[in-house]
Amino acid sequence: MAVQVSYPGVYIEEFTPASPIEGVSTSVAAFIGIAEKGPIGEARFLTSIDAFTETFGGPLDGPQPYYLPLAVQGFFANGGKMAYVVRVGTATPAFADLDSRDAAAVPLAQVVAIADGAAGDGGTVVVSDASSLAEALTAEGAGTTVPAHSATPAVTGIDATRRVLSVADSSVFAVGDHVVLSRGATKSPRLAVATVEPGAVRLASDAPARTASTEWNKVSTDDLAVGDRRIRVDVPAAVSLRAHVPSGSVVVLTDGTKTEWHTVSEVGADSLTLSTPLTGTLAVATTTVATAEIDLAITDTANLTRTYAGLSTSPLHPRWWGTAVTDPYARVVLDPDVFPDGDPRPAEGTFQVTGATNDDPVASWGDVEDETKLREVLKLLVPIDEISLVAVPGCTATPAQQEVVRHCETMFDRFAVLDSKEGVDLVTVKQQRGSLTGQLDKGFAALYYPWITLKDPSRNRVVSQPPSGHVVGIYAQTDTTRGVHKAPANVGIAGAVGLERRLSDVDQGFINLDGVNALRILPGRGMPVVYGARTTAGDRNWQYVNIRRLFLFLEESIQESLSLSVFEPNDLALWQRLKRTITEFLTRVWRDGALFGATAKDAFYVRIDEVLNPPSTRKLGRLYVEIGVQPVYPAEFIVVRIGIWDGGNEVAEV
Repeated sequence: MAVQVSYPGVYIEEFTPASPIEGVSTSVAAFIGIAEKGPIGEARFLTSIDAFTETFGGPLDGPQPYYLPLAVQGFFANGGKMAYVVRVGTATPAFADLDSRDAAAVPLAQVVAIADGAAGDGGTVVVSDASSLAEALTAEGAGTTVPAHSATPAVTGIDATRRVLSVADSSVFAVGDHVVLSRGATKSPRLAVATVEPGAVRLASDAPARTASTEWNKVSTDDLAVGDRRIRVDVPAAVSLRAHVPSGSVVVLTDGTKTEWHTVSEVGADSLTLSTPLTGTLAVATTTVATAEIDLAITDTANLTRTYAGLSTSPLHPRWWGTAVTDPYARVVLDPDVFPDGDPRPAEGTFQVTGATNDDPVASWGDVEDETKLREVLKLLVPIDEISLVAVPGCTATPAQQEVVRHCETMFDRFAVLDSKEGVDLVTVKQQRGSLTGQLDKGFAALYYPWITLKDPSRNRVVSQPPSGHVVGIYAQTDTTRGVHKAPANVGIAGAVGLERRLSDVDQGFINLDGVNALRILPGRGMPVVYGARTTAGDRNWQYVNIRRLFLFLEESIQESLSLSVFEPNDLALWQRLKRTITEFLTRVWRDGALFGATAKDAFYVRIDEVLNPPSTRKLGRLYVEIGVQPVYPAEFIVVRIGIWDGGNEVAEV
């Protein structure tokens, strides 16, 4: 808003500049594999190997490919800080069905053990009816239900407009009440109360006329009718209706012959507004209202019982049972497609938590390498925006690896780190890399060869291990210490004691130009090192890992920032503001060494003008921004030229 000026002088007007672009994280990893225990088909966020071991267990001895524990351990050992882990398994947890109370008696929900397999068998669940309102009323000696409000004061007069009734006690009515006038057995049509005044009630419409000798002499609260949503109730003075009937509560209304179940959308001092209208007529003089909750008592396999009181089956209630039960032994899983008639609560009783099956590691690993099932697992990672690296340690089946790369290309904000097949020769690993090109050729993945060797504490010996987990940790470490623009290479692999196969310069030369990154043991270096930084792309624009990941970083950072400008007026002011914001961000990136150029102008440009955005484009609600950057490529080959000159030798790098 412009400052209003009225006298000569200096006026100060503050303005809020566009928010600076904050770079997104590039080192949050996602791992998929099989493990000893833990939730199946659920992405868990972890920040340490201790947290992984507590949730999923440690390394296991056995012929089955339990690569995940050592891979995650390698991730944290090599500098990784944050990871999501998804366990794939065939185990099913123990459960108890909680059936509906109607004639269908179908499961409304299951109480499912958190531990998969037989470890969760043996608990119990006790369901018992409860009512928050009944507890409050009982404490006051007022029963377990509240009656619907009913009143029949005498009418002492009606004004000439037939809108204002003089009554003996007007305090028994409230605005919005429905009333009827009567004399003997004769009743008027239904009328609504518009206002209430001392000793008088004003109606929303005219009262029907009567002869002077048979004038209306009573006004009564009408019965609850079809379509009504507001219900007034008589609450004891010591009981707060709002405190014991929160919005979202399930209530039951009955007059002794008809019963209806509803959810409350609004609560007043002495009234309830239902989310759906009544479907029948209830006699107001005999209608009572009660809330309907349940108590769940869950006993685990160690015979420890935890009780969750006052739970509601309505998702609008503050103690909805879908979220209020946070038991370490079991969770409540609802069936969203079950809508019982009448009482929405599960039947009372004691139920056994049983029916688990144990995990089959061989079958579980088959699911990891099955592209169709792996595709479903990868869908669990879609909503997690902060993920930027994806690895499935030990998964080397070509269709499955293609599915991982396709996931990264589709999301366009993450990068896949792939393992070569175990024990293969140079020709075979080149063929494996070749199978990842074709349609998947945009540089969203990198392949590493050969496998590393390390000490497995579960077997107390040195074993072969796919390198992807350790390499992802190096990615994260490099991002933190140098930046995403630095190639994650020429870095030692912490935890590795050797390689499955030792490569020579000639060996690496055979696979390097084809996009297979070698792990080497170099002279004078004690541990194996990552000695390649190429993607699997055939397109040379995207042949380096750091170039592809730098562009992912730039694109997502800019995209998230510019989303705040959607629906802003598409004018020159917006163009200038966006140009300043993007330029400031890219200048910071250039100063960090990610872009090549002696000055910022040499390193990038930002273009927003009328050539890109003519009137026809603006009328479509579109704004085009063109950004060009000159990334810093890794010095993969350093050529030293030596020539003879009169003063000695000259060395120059090119």
